[in-house]
Amino acid sequence: MKRTYHASTAEAALDILRAATKQIEGELLAYAPGNFRARDRAEAVAPVSLSISLDLTALAELTAEKHIQAENL
Repeated sequence: MKRTYHASTAEAALDILRAATKQIEGELLAYAPGNFRARDRAEAVAPVSLSISLDLTALAELTAEKHIQAENL
């Protein structure tokens, strides 16, 4: 099962990261229901591919602008 997500706000990006975490945890739970040791072992070796491209340029610029404005007050 391959999924692709796109986000254009910090809120959406965080929601996607939380959802991806829950999907992985859900698959591990389905693989080893009720068996925490087996799930921990599976977590350590289960093949999962994750690629993240994170561009914080605009947010960093907003942060810098805010700090400059605060200094000029």
